[in-house]
Formats: sequence, C-alpha cells, structure tokens
Amino acid sequence: MIAVIGQGPPRGLHGQSLGAVPESAVKVGTGRDGLAIVRVLDMVATDPTGHRDAAPIGRRRKRIEADAIRVGATVVSGHLARAIAQIPGAAIGDEHEFVHRLRVACRRTRVALELWTGPLGQVLGDGEVKRARRGLRDLARSVGAVRDLDVWLLDLVALSERAGVTSGVAVLRDRASDERRIANDAFRNHLTSPEVAWLCDELPLSVKAAIGERLPDDAVLIRARQRHGCLAIVRVVRDLNRAGRPLSEWVDQRDPHDEPARIASFPSAPAHEIRLYAKRARYTAEAFVPAFKDAPEALDATITSLARIQEKIGDWHDRVGWHERIVSEAKLISTKPNAGDDLVGLMKLASQVGRERDHGLEKIASAWRDRPRVSALRDALAIRT
Repeated sequence: MIAVIGQGPPRGLHGQSLGAVPESAVKVGTGRDGLAIVRVLDMVATDPTGHRDAAPIGRRRKRIEADAIRVGATVVSGHLARAIAQIPGAAIGDEHEFVHRLRVACRRTRVALELWTGPLGQVLGDGEVKRARRGLRDLARSVGAVRDLDVWLLDLVALSERAGVTSGVAVLRDRASDERRIANDAFRNHLTSPEVAWLCDELPLSVKAAIGERLPDDAVLIRARQRHGCLAIVRVVRDLNRAGRPLSEWVDQRDPHDEPARIASFPSAPAHEIRLYAKRARYTAEAFVPAFKDAPEALDATITSLARIQEKIGDWHDRVGWHERIVSEAKLISTKPNAGDDLVGLMKLASQVGRERDHGLEKIASAWRDRPRVSALRDALAIRT
C-alpha cells in the first residue's frame, strides 16, 4: 500500500484519511497503516547535521504520488479496455465466452479502482472513482445474471449424463432458456444506459489522461507496485482468513468422519461471502505479480490456492442452487397429468446434484487447509512489521 500525500491528510489504500502523522509514528508506525506511513514518510533526506532537507522531501513525495497515480491509471486502463472490448460480443446474445470475460473484466477493474482509490481520487475526483466502481458493479450484475444461466444450461447436459436421465431435462432446459432470454434482454437494455455510455466513452479518456503522455517504464511500475502491493496482498489474505473462521472451525472438527453430522454442520450461510473474499484476494494478488519477480513462487502458490478455494466453494454453491431449481420444477409439474416420467427424471437429477453437492464439501475442506497464511506470505514478500 502507498499513502498518498496531497494538500490534506495522507490517504491510505481505500482513500481514507490517515489523519495527522506525529514524528513518533514516522519512526515506529502504528497499526495496519503504520507501515504505509513509514514507507512513504521515512523517505526523507537529511543533511550531515541531521536537519531535514525540505526541498528534497517535497520532490520525493510528489514523485511517489505521481508514480502511484500513473501506475494505478495504467492498471485500471488495461482492465477497463478489456471489459469494453467484450461488450459487442456479449450483446449478441449467444456468445458465452464474451459474457464470461465481460463479468471477469468488470470485477478486475473494480478491484484495481479500489486498490488505487486514493491516488486516482487525486486526479479523477473521489466522486468519479465511486461512480466508476458503482457502474462496473451494476454492469457485472447485469451480465452476471446471463452468465449464471449459461453455466446452468451448459452443465445440465453433463449432469443429466452422469445421472443417466433424459426425462425432465427438456423441462429444465426450456425454462432456463426462457429465463436467459429475459436476463439477456435486461442486460442489453442496461447497455443503453447513460452510466454504461460514460464507462465506455468518458472514463477511459480520463484514466488515460492520468497516465500522461509517456507511459511509466518498467522500473517505475515495479517500484510503485511493490510499495502498494506489500500491504495490499497481506491485508486481503488476512481479511479472507478472518472471514473464514467459521469454515476453519468446521474443518477442524474433532470427529470429521461422522458424515451426516459433518454435512449438517457446514457453515452454508457465510460460505458464499468467503468465496467473494477469496476472489477479491486472488484479483489483488494477480494485480501485483509484475512487481515481485524475485518471489514468483510465493505469489503463484497464493494465487493457485485462492483460485482453488474460489472454485470449490463456487462448485458447491452452484449445486445448492441447481438442487433448489430442480426440486422447485418437480413441485410445479407434480400436479400435472402424465407427469410421471418427467417427475421421476427430475428426482433422479436432484439426487445426483445432492450427492455432488455433499461430496464437494470435502473438496472445500482440502482447499481451505491449503489456504495462504499471512505470516508465510509476509516473509516471502520480505514484509517487515
């Protein structure tokens, strides 16, 4: 993380004011933001008599601030361009990969905006940064509704094959196809909104202007990303571990072999939130890969672990939703005449999904046991607190 020094109080990772900084804080640092203060304010030149040299201080601070702005704008600009490039393909209506890539690019851009909120707020304005994050969130939700139904329709084929079922599949497919058309219409309508127009037309120009005429060279990119990345990566991993305490308690149960009780005690409610923390941590770590070329194994292992947690909880969550969808459809057709074969087929599908859902819990447990640990990651990145 980098504390950005402007005409007011220094700003931290999320743009929050760090308040007045006493001399003692510069020397020893306090709390999670203490290290950020040391890294920025300790870069002060002194003359041989020990007096601080005011002119170099100002120049150094301005350079650090400018580097953070340019790096943040460069990263955001790249992700935003990738998001915008997917929109024409996603709008066609049946291009699954464009839909998937658009949602992911929106999420990555939002994470980058969050990581550099303070620096970018200096040039774009805090309100514009919030507007961009809000607009990308809404766009991701809109296209995400289409993507979720794409996943269901694609997996329904493989699921029915694993269950050995053909009856009832057409009923599920037709209903999901209808829902997808509705979601896709809503998504395409959202693309005509003023906010999306602003995201695609005005925001890219503002972000590119923040980079300047000359792109930062590799050395600047690496130094600025290291200053920002050290605390940012550790912080999101720490947040994940804190959010995942219910999962840790479940994994560490005394008798993990009592399967019915173990399934019943799984912390279902916080699981989805834990997945979101893992996803955010993964995107954060990936944003700083170029800055830690001397520790690629540590970051690679972290990203792989986070992706596995995200994937296994996501698979389980999908099957929870699928089971509910199948059971709901079975209830609807159970009152209809001649629903026998379809009803039997749907119940077999529900049983298959239920088994896969429950078997996925141990995959989650395995992934969680191998999660990144703050102390090991801090040591790998040579972070001192």
